[in-house]
Amino acid sequence: MAIIDDLTYEQALAYPEPKEIVVDESGIYVFTEEDMSSQPNPVPQEVSAHQARIALLEAGLLDMVNDYIDQSNDTELKIRWEYGGKLVRNSPYIAAVTVALGLTDEQLDELFIRAAQK
Repeated sequence: MAIIDDLTYEQALAYPEPKEIVVDESGIYVFTEEDMSSQPNPVPQEVSAHQARIALLEAGLLDMVNDYIDQSNDTELKIRWEYGGKLVRNSPYIAAVTVALGLTDEQLDELFIRAAQK
């Protein structure tokens, strides 16, 4: 990240390969391609079913999820888990399983990040 003092916003735009420019009371910040690539990955909003299952397996949670779904009276949940091709982060089904397992939002985000790497 480059911190540029005493420049206008237009001059910041002329900075070599700016990807993002942030202006606040402390100055103008220019983020380059290198800066953007070093930032942590955002949480994926969906992952494939096999990616999710592998991440759950590695986290020691797959059996607990399977047990929760098996014991559920929600037929649609069972169909989505067994036959669905993807899991969507903000789905009410994901929210229900997250609560049932006692996971925090941060732990769920981490599972989605790990799953996306599978």
